Amino acid sequence: MKSALYTQLSAAITSGDVILRRGKGPVSSLIAWYLHDGSHSSHCALIVKKEDLSGAGCTFSKGRIGFGETPEDIARENLLVVHSVAGCLSGVDGVQMETLNGFLQHSVPGTDAVYRPLMDASVRTKAITAAAAAVNRGVPFDYRYRSDNQHALYCSSFLVHIFRQAGWDGCSPLQKKHGILLFSSFTSSRWYQRIYPVNMNTDAPSVPAPPE
Repeated sequence: MKSALYTQLSAAITSGDVILRRGKGPVSSLIAWYLHDGSHSSHCALIVKKEDLSGAGCTFSKGRIGFGETPEDIARENLLVVHSVAGCLSGVDGVQMETLNGFLQHSVPGTDAVYRPLMDASVRTKAITAAAAAVNRGVPFDYRYRSDNQHALYCSSFLVHIFRQAGWDGCSPLQKKHGILLFSSFTSSRWYQRIYPVNMNTDAPSVPAPPE
């Protein structure tokens, strides 16, 4: 079953867009509360059309499909996300694929936001190629959250990694807290166009403080 949000997004997004969201679990709430960067987010991913990921050389290995989805799920969908997730959360450790439809089902309603990197088409193609290569290699998740680590990546460092490989200048002005990349790094109007929600006054649900 596809949601109204999926239908709305599918008409507006394109390969290379970045999606931010807050997940439904307690770990997600803790991340959003700890970083507290105004984005209300706990996770980010790259949106890619399946044909573009295929054209970039992705092998679509069953072992790189997370959150209980199957090759059949991937085959039925055109819009996918590529992201880095801890194995304890998705069942697959590190850089992996998921359908956009499945991704949205794990989001707290009202927290999904899409931003388009202001990059040339050739640069975007290079970023998608870098994402496909990271999936094929099975780059592991970085449980130490080191933003300068190239051998293991967490969700936001994965995006920065592929954008740097593509040679994009927009990944230089990064915001960090305690060395961890903030999701607000992907919302700068200088480097990104907000695609969804269009209304800039739309407020995401607040993040409650974790229990003492």
